[in-house]
Amino acid sequence: MKAIITIDRNHALQAGVDNEGDYTLTFSPADLTPAQRAELAECPVRDGAYRLDEYIYEHGIGGHIPPAVTVPDLAAMRTLLDARIASRAEMVERRRVELVELRAQAAERIAAWAEGPPDKRVSYNGSYWIIAWPRLPYPMGDQTETRAAAAANPAVAEAIQDAESLAFWTGLDRQIEIMRTERLKTEAAKAAKAAAAAAAERQRIQVSTWVWAHGSDNQRSRHTAGLLPETEIIDAIRSEAYAALGAEPRYVRITKRDVCNGDDYGDPDGSGYHDDDITFEVSAADTLTAAEWDRREALARLIPGAVVTVRHHVGECSACENKERRTSYSVTLRVGELEFSREYAD
Repeated sequence: MKAIITIDRNHALQAGVDNEGDYTLTFSPADLTPAQRAELAECPVRDGAYRLDEYIYEHGIGGHIPPAVTVPDLAAMRTLLDARIASRAEMVERRRVELVELRAQAAERIAAWAEGPPDKRVSYNGSYWIIAWPRLPYPMGDQTETRAAAAANPAVAEAIQDAESLAFWTGLDRQIEIMRTERLKTEAAKAAKAAAAAAAERQRIQVSTWVWAHGSDNQRSRHTAGLLPETEIIDAIRSEAYAALGAEPRYVRITKRDVCNGDDYGDPDGSGYHDDDITFEVSAADTLTAAEWDRREALARLIPGAVVTVRHHVGECSACENKERRTSYSVTLRVGELEFSREYAD
């Protein structure tokens, strides 16, 4: 078998020899003690040879500084292995002492947790309620074992039982609340569906009644055959509802051309204005001028029961800094199951 023995430059210099570097030593396992062979088995193998100067990592603790060797012989190999054995044992002891301290800290935290408010001992993890154990020192190793050991304290054991009971009943209450909420949602959805179906049936009856009372012979024939579009009758009912406003001017929406009236509007290759330059806003009027009030009242008198809302419209172009303002009067009314809305101008 082969092992690599590395002689450090400074060690060689201090010993007065000129042999720094890596040397390959051929050896027999029989030349080593059982402990040395066990440590050698932990060393990495590269190119068929054991490396004796590699870093040691044991139980979360790392380290190891190889001792000074200046002759690449079997004695140097044994020295290096013994040093590694000692370093590993020191790491194991450090870890043991650390765990004793960590377990003591963990026991203190669990005891404080057991004495704290009961509602702080449980938490919701997004699916169900669980015991909210205190944060234990890191690295703690097996926290299950630590918690089990802490439970040997009667006060802690009682707190754990209380937490388990609280988590169970809180979770049960939550499930009951979820079920109740879902049931209410289901009932509300059923009620909404039933209300919609009832409204649709009332509208169907309303439309059918209007056809037989006001429709033409052609419409009645198509209705009897099931070929009359409902939209045609709704349009007729709308026209009839707004008949009193037949002479009133309808509102005309502001267009992009109204805002930017230059000949080069929409010319992407020239200096014209683009869609992104133009914005529109519509808002209900907070206050009314005398003229707006008179116009609103005049429309309301023509159709009793209608709701008239004054709206202000603004079209603006950021490129040409032009604004177009208009006022409309939204007349909303309900006829049976149908609700209509039309906008009229000044």
